Amino acid sequence: MKELLLPYCLVMWLLFKFGVIKTRPRNVFTAVSFGVLIAFSLLVANRFWSPVDFTKSTQVRAPHAVMSPAVGFQVKHVFVEHNQYVKKGELLYTLYDTYVQSDIRAVESELALADIELKRLEKIGQYASQAELDDARNKVTDLEEQLHSLEVSLDDYTVEAPFDGKVSLVMIADGTVIGSLHIYDTSKKFVQMRIPEQAYPFVKAGQFAEFYVDSHAGHVFRARVKSIGTAKGETTGTLLPQEESLTQFVGKGMSAKGRIVVLEMDSETAAMLPIGATGSAWISAEKPSPLLGFVDIIGGATVRLHSAKAFLSAM
Repeated sequence: MKELLLPYCLVMWLLFKFGVIKTRPRNVFTAVSFGVLIAFSLLVANRFWSPVDFTKSTQVRAPHAVMSPAVGFQVKHVFVEHNQYVKKGELLYTLYDTYVQSDIRAVESELALADIELKRLEKIGQYASQAELDDARNKVTDLEEQLHSLEVSLDDYTVEAPFDGKVSLVMIADGTVIGSLHIYDTSKKFVQMRIPEQAYPFVKAGQFAEFYVDSHAGHVFRARVKSIGTAKGETTGTLLPQEESLTQFVGKGMSAKGRIVVLEMDSETAAMLPIGATGSAWISAEKPSPLLGFVDIIGGATVRLHSAKAFLSAM
């Protein structure tokens, strides 16, 4: 914001330097007062009708799925790598049920005992009745079938990609029972920005917007307002049935944090920008009069200055 006053300061300095305006207390006071008035007008315009994200917290985001093993399951083998693109239905990792694994061990132990008993009966020959031999053989056969059924069910647990997307960092390994794998739906990228509370009544869906991100410093991209958040993150509850502590309640409401606005960009821009890139944005909000349309110059100029500064900082 302050950079926009630099041209005015330069002009005033030149006028005083070359004597076009006499260096008198009255003239100096008038020049300073007019500069303060311009700064206040710019602040009001940015706050209400051309909101700019001065916190530079504007971020490229995308919906994602969290693929984590269910309780009682253990990861058998992971089939994807870091930052890999996957297709819908592609195998991500396999699981085996730890409870089924316990059942398999129990059946294997029982089968081993049944085999010993069958061999004992076969060894004593004529001293064992046919009924005892048949029961022993049937028991072994039943246990073998039960073991085969458990082993087949153990191999049936697979986790597949729910949509075309990109895997983030793979932070799970073979054998883990706790962890997750994140898949981002790269076809549905969006931009999330913050606006001040004062601008909320003037921001509507479909309004023109522009933004930049540090990953592409020096560039400014166009977008449209897709939706405005009606609830703030501070209202997020907890899954546990407990009261919020007074310290948390007061801390969340210490300062006005504004509202969240979702911006929609075209597919070409979305394909170009990485998820998580941050920057700044502005919105051409609703104005009390068409005569105030010129204030959009302020929002556009501010974001372009931010983009230029990010470009110079990256050099």
